[in-house]
Order: sequence, then structure tokens, then C-alpha cells
Amino acid sequence: MAASKSKATKKASKKAPARTSARTSAKATAKSTKSTARGAAKKATKKPAKTAPKRTAKDVKDAKPAKKATRAAKPTKKTAKPSKAAKPVTKAAKKSARSAQSKPRPTKKTLATVAAPVTRPVADPIESEEDDDLRSVAVDPPTIKLDEAAARQTLVELLGLRGGSGDETMVADRIVERLTAIGLPPEAVHDDNAHQRIGYGERGNLIIKLPGRGRLQRTPRRMFSAHMDTVPLCVGAMPVLEGDWIRGRDGDKALGGDDRSGCAVLMTLARELLRPENAEIDHPPITFLFTVQEELGLRGAKYVDVEALGRPQLCFNFDGGSPLSVVTGATGDMQIDIDIEGIASHAGVNPAAGVSAAVIQAKALAHLVEEGWHGAIAHGDHRGTANVGVISGGAATNVVMDELSLRAEVRSHSEPFRRRIAKMWHRAFEEAAKLTRNDHGDSGAMTWTETLKYESFALKAGEPVVSTALAAMEAVGLEPGTRVVDGGLDANWLVAHSLPTVTIGCGQHGIHTTNERLHVPEFYTACRIGLALATAAV
Repeated sequence: MAASKSKATKKASKKAPARTSARTSAKATAKSTKSTARGAAKKATKKPAKTAPKRTAKDVKDAKPAKKATRAAKPTKKTAKPSKAAKPVTKAAKKSARSAQSKPRPTKKTLATVAAPVTRPVADPIESEEDDDLRSVAVDPPTIKLDEAAARQTLVELLGLRGGSGDETMVADRIVERLTAIGLPPEAVHDDNAHQRIGYGERGNLIIKLPGRGRLQRTPRRMFSAHMDTVPLCVGAMPVLEGDWIRGRDGDKALGGDDRSGCAVLMTLARELLRPENAEIDHPPITFLFTVQEELGLRGAKYVDVEALGRPQLCFNFDGGSPLSVVTGATGDMQIDIDIEGIASHAGVNPAAGVSAAVIQAKALAHLVEEGWHGAIAHGDHRGTANVGVISGGAATNVVMDELSLRAEVRSHSEPFRRRIAKMWHRAFEEAAKLTRNDHGDSGAMTWTETLKYESFALKAGEPVVSTALAAMEAVGLEPGTRVVDGGLDANWLVAHSLPTVTIGCGQHGIHTTNERLHVPEFYTACRIGLALATAAV
């Protein structure tokens, strides 16, 4: 992902059925039963627990979340109070107990009956997610079964490869090597030479196209995308598996789950479809897009050869945090380059003759901070952010700095408000340059350049790609939900290319930091959602 991303893992996972808590509750109930009536309650409690592992995806979705063991024990204590005479347990009582433990089998969900998505709040803090509430409850889609061991092996292999922005060749070659070994025809592989249009990098986007199969061979094409590059902090990282988590071996490296985990999801989908034992599984025409230079501003997606993609109508990008909700919108980003021109003079002999570019920059930034136009910005109902990320200038301490360059960014989901922020920055630097003068009355100057990195987007709940993604979540037993993020995604440019795209996370947490880690069960969940989409299970 190009920047910080949202996380709704805890909230979504708490809604999911917790089988462990259910079993613990049953044990607590069993211990508290001594009378005949209590024995009957124990039998009624255990009965649903035996059938729980056989639940389908629909049952997982519709089952009520089990309460914690301590809470579940409270009703038992109330019913276990001594009575004057123990009454025999009747068939009606048993039936009533069973009804209280379970719900009627739900009717089959279709796209037409998918509930309106719940938009969850966006949060970006790096928190400790390793607790009992972080778990994935997805089940295999009805069309195909996930090979978890093979998926994990693919993930670990890709995490260990070098491949920063512009240096994705090793990753692309490994993807092609592994897939051609299991039957991918060479003519299905294409390099779109996007790096030549970008003017930087070793190779372009990797595009792999599979024809449709069986009854779905003439249905609309679907596309799955992920980016191959990582931020520089990830280069040289070595993945280590610790229980349900994968971390970097060295404390000074990020892991690179952003977005090698997305690439691993795509490889897993392709591998399952190419396996001879799955040759009878129908699927629509599919395009796999592995982009380059996403971390430098979504460059690969911006300069992708759209015609080479085969005109997909439903697009699913795998990148960005938790897979327990679908990303339907993301912010826009404008890059600002400011060159400040001062006047050089000897800093010791005659500093008053100079105009310091550093002072101009300091005055402008101080004004922006004081007026609320730097960092997190809120004016009325509008929200945005602005930040200086790169500053360079000066050559010696005994010279009044005459040149300084800085690079900043402005973000907002509102294009007009983003331009308003940029306008306030332009005014602040322009006025600071004019008002900073030497003893002769000469002032500095500044040159301003702004570049749109990517525009914001927001897909409506009723759009087919959104409904299809939400239905896929239901197909693997999850509660559908949506979210909007403040980071950039390849989806920003894909939507701009008229390719409707939603994004699904792969279990990445703490990205772009040395605390980065990847939750393997959530990665499996992303794979299962992908398999449901790739085989048109919904």
C-alpha cells in the first residue's frame, strides 16, 4: 500500500463465532450440574456443540456469537438454584432447550439479498493485535478447497525475495517460474513495459490471463491485482513464522507483507485453477495483474496498459490490512515541490546581506501549523492532511543558505478541499519569501510545482463489484462490511481507468514499520474470499 491503512480486524472478528468460548461454556455448565434437572441442561448444552464443526458457511455467518465462558455460566447458576422437588425433564423441555441453543437454517443468500454494507470507522494506529479476539473464521467456498500448507509456503517464499520499487524483476520471475511449472502456458504471460512510460525501473507490470472454463467461460472477465514492490525498509527482510504470525527476523527491517501477501493470494488462486485435479472446476476469464512501483505513488497502476488487461468488468485488489471488510474508497494525494531561493552571503562576516532560504521555509511552516493547515486538517465538515516529507539544501555552515527544496503532500477525499489546502500552502510560502529581506531590502523567492499522484474514489454500495465482493464474504462465512481508507491503493488509478475495483486486505499489520507482522489465518481468509470470487461461487 502506498501509505497508512485502516484496520477493522478486532471489531469484525469479535462478531465472528468463537467455538473455543462455546466449548469452555459447555464445560463450565457441566461442572455446575448435579441434580437430574442439571444433568438434562448439560445434555442440552452439549448437543449443539457436537454439531458445530459441521456447520456450513451460511451457518457460520448466521450463528450468534458465543459469549465468554464467565458470562455463559451465569444463566446456569440461576437455573441451578435448589427447588422443592426436581421435576422430570419432558420432551417439550428438551425441544425448548435445543431451540434456545440454535437458530433455524438460513435461506440461501444471493446478490439480490445481500444486506446493505456496514461502513466501519477508519483507524490507523499500530496496536497489539495478538490477542484471543483476533481470529479468522472463514470456511472454504463451495466450489474449491484451499490448500493452506501450499498457500503458506508461497507466502513465506515471496516475503523472502528482494524487490523494492523499480527492482521487481526477481519477484516477477519467481511468480512466472512457479506457475509455468504447474501448467501456465508461456503465451499467457505479458510484460506491459510500464517502466518505459514511467521512465524508471527494470520492468513493467506482469499480466497473466487465463481463459474461462466450463459453463462460465463466456461470462464477464474478472481481474485480481496486487503490487510486487515494497518500501526500502523491507529490503533484506527474512520472514520468521511464530504461531499464527509471521515477523521479520531482524529488528531493523519491515516484513514486506505490503504487498507480498497480496501477490501470494494471486499466486494461490492461479495455482488452484491450474492444478490438474481442479480441471473440472468452472471459472470466468481471469486476469492477474502484478503491478510495479506502487510505493512510489501507484505508478504501475497509473501507467498500466489497459488494453492488455482484457477489459475486466469486476476487479479485486488484494492489499491493505484486514480481509474482514471491503475497501470501497480511498483518499486522493497531491505532491507539492517547492524550491526556495534566498541570497547567499558570508555567515560570519556579513550575515545581514543574506536572505536565508531556511528562514523562509521555517516562517511558512510555522504559519501553516498555527493556522491549522499542517498535519491533520479539519475545517468545517472537510478533512485532509498535509505533510513535508523531504527537505534538502545548503552546502556549508559559513554560508547563508541561498537554496532549499522541499517535497510535501496534501491528501483529502474531497478534491476541492485538497486544492484549498494547497492554495493555503502556496500563499504561506509566497508571503514568507516576500517578507524575508536582507539589510538592502532584497527578498527571497519561491517556485511552486504540484502534481496529482492519484485521485480519490468512492464506490457506491449498489455497484456490482461491491455487491459481488460482499457476497463472496458471505459465501465463506463472514459478515459483510465496507470501509474507506486514508491511504493510496492501486484501486485509485484502476477506478480512474474505468475499471471498478475494491480492495481486500491480506492480514498485514504495522506496515512500513519495523513492527510489521502478518496474521496467517487472515491471509487464509483472503485466499478463500479470492477463491470464491475466482470460481464465481457468488
